[in-house]
Amino acid sequence: MALNFTSVIELPSGIELQSAYGRVYCVDPQQGTEISGAVDVFVSEADWIAGKKPVAGLPFVSNASKPYDRATDGVDILDFAHDFLIEALAQQGYAAEKDL
Repeated sequence: MALNFTSVIELPSGIELQSAYGRVYCVDPQQGTEISGAVDVFVSEADWIAGKKPVAGLPFVSNASKPYDRATDGVDILDFAHDFLIEALAQQGYAAEKDL
């Protein structure tokens, strides 16, 4: 699962990414009451497949945590992480869509 960025990302160097591809990962701590997630951003899915390194110097925070309740939030924590990372990015002015 991934995120497709639909807003321009301007890096501190002035380079603009018109679109980008993000791979999401998450952690379910032992208590199971909060999920931590993060996204590594690549210029494209092809760059990720080729094993290239993620983009450095992002102008936004690429990780977040959210309270989690398995009974109401479901068992797919990766899907849950995608949703709350999209929310966290939107609060910083960046749009991304879930790519299942």
